[in-house]
Amino acid sequence: MIYSVLFLYTPFFPASNLTAMNAAYQLLIELRYLKLKSFMTMTDIVFYPQDHYLYFSNDSYCTVSDTLTLSSNREWLGFTTKLTTKYAGSLFINSAQSTFKITFPIGLGILKCYQL
Repeated sequence: MIYSVLFLYTPFFPASNLTAMNAAYQLLIELRYLKLKSFMTMTDIVFYPQDHYLYFSNDSYCTVSDTLTLSSNREWLGFTTKLTTKYAGSLFINSAQSTFKITFPIGLGILKCYQL
């Protein structure tokens, strides 16, 4: 059950911008494992994007290349201990050639990644 919720949807992107696509996949994988970690450790995890970093509430962070920027339509995003989204919204990975969007749906949903 948990496996299907976390890893069921994995899209394939056209190879127009490999740096942005690689960063989108890395962030998608990192965020899916962070969602599982929130469930396993029974602690809510909140994070927020800042230009080239994604800061987490457990004092860790994830970086992306200097040619990419991170933005969000909300100040905070996060997960609860019940595999639900604490703050729903979208995370954007922007490059000169393309933009990727990782969605955080309301409730118990699957994180998805799109190329805009």
